[in-house]
Amino acid sequence: MIKELEELLNRTERENIEFKKCEGKLSKDVWETYSAFANTSGGYIVLGVQEPIPYKYEVVGVKNYQKILDDLFNLAANPEKVSINLLNDKNVSVVEDDGKYVIVIFIPELSIIQKPLYLDKIISKAYIRKNSADYLITQDEYARFLRNATTNIDGELLDGYTIDDLDKDSVLLFKNIIHQRKPEGNYLEKDNEEFLKDMGVFRIDRSDGRKSKLTLAGLLFLGTDEAITSRLPHFHLDYLNKKGVIDSLRWRDRVSSGDLNYTNLNIFKFYNLVIEKLKATIEEPFDLDDKSVRKSSAELETMLREALVNMLVHADYLDSETPIRAEVHDFFYTFTNPGTMKIPKEQFFVGSLSEPRNNTLITYFKKIGAAEKEGGGGREIFDVTKRNKFRLPELEVTLKDTYLKLWVAELEDSYPEFSEDTRNVLLFIRENNSVTMRQIEDALGFTNYRVRKALNELVDAKLVDIVGEARARRYNWALSKLEAIAAVDSLKKILIASSLEH
Repeated sequence: MIKELEELLNRTERENIEFKKCEGKLSKDVWETYSAFANTSGGYIVLGVQEPIPYKYEVVGVKNYQKILDDLFNLAANPEKVSINLLNDKNVSVVEDDGKYVIVIFIPELSIIQKPLYLDKIISKAYIRKNSADYLITQDEYARFLRNATTNIDGELLDGYTIDDLDKDSVLLFKNIIHQRKPEGNYLEKDNEEFLKDMGVFRIDRSDGRKSKLTLAGLLFLGTDEAITSRLPHFHLDYLNKKGVIDSLRWRDRVSSGDLNYTNLNIFKFYNLVIEKLKATIEEPFDLDDKSVRKSSAELETMLREALVNMLVHADYLDSETPIRAEVHDFFYTFTNPGTMKIPKEQFFVGSLSEPRNNTLITYFKKIGAAEKEGGGGREIFDVTKRNKFRLPELEVTLKDTYLKLWVAELEDSYPEFSEDTRNVLLFIRENNSVTMRQIEDALGFTNYRVRKALNELVDAKLVDIVGEARARRYNWALSKLEAIAAVDSLKKILIASSLEH
């Protein structure tokens, strides 16, 4: 445990670790951090360590650690103090360091339906972690927690809305697509109202005299501008093509809510417009890579479709701050939507687990053939990335929004800000791992100065880890969580193949 404490003390990132001096008694602000970690992404609280200057830590130890432990466990178990008890013998440890005692507490992240964890029986007295500090949640953040814990919000039945609130062109296109996919349904012979009831756009309200009412999902999917914004004033969809554009404030092409060129830009119309524009950004045929393996445009189309649908079906449409936006850049695509992901972000790329925010909306995408694999979209994205040897995707998730970045460039090409020397060193370490400086010099024919300069850049960018000291020093590729998933996945396939052979 001493080694683990040293690792905690040496961390430079402070989002998931908090040091507190706490010499004589349990600090009151421990519970604010307890709440913040539980409501964000988990973390460690370390008692008995002070920080006299930023990132400089001193172990002072706690006095009478058993008394502090008793107070800690007793208060955590008291519903008058904490809404949920997260402590047990497995996640609280006492470490002795040169006669000084340090208490290390691990706070796991709560599931999305349990959040927020609050204090003193006041539900608004909940905290979240931002960078290295704890903040009391705002009213908007509290509302997000409640929406996150609620299922099928988009299934709401709307009073005062009729078929006249839907865009006629969208309804006709929707009907034609469904007919093409299932001609035996004779949907073209049905009037629009009957067809929309079959599709679940209108549903029976059994609590209101069995009236047929428009669903919120139906309004979002097929509604007119006026009808959508009358219910959701902040509704905004955006697509920007910035490929080849130097000025970050400019773009080559745009599809946006409120643009006179795209009236009644509902989700269905936006999807159909943008998916075609995304396909057009894929250069065909692809250049051959170093191993003369042609990259598949069909695979990239699949990856982009999955990302676009994921953005649209997981968005929190009741949020008023973050627009829904897809962007195209030279080496990557980004997809941003309001609302946190409702499953752990690493699980998104593994697949098999799905918890969509908008259960009704996703059924419409399934009907048009755009979302056929339950929980498989993230896995499909990951597999396309691996097969094409692209730099791995990046996923950032906060309480406020979800941001997905998909690279369509190989690792060494995705860092244009690096010099050619640095990219070559990066690729060599990535392919060989755990190498010495001398091995890099010999393999690339670089001087010691050129290698050292490149390594400094890569270490600063946290792409390379240093292991060992002096002559024993080696340089390792800094394995990301996503790459760890890929390694485990490959191992599973090897083990399965081996078991089948025997």
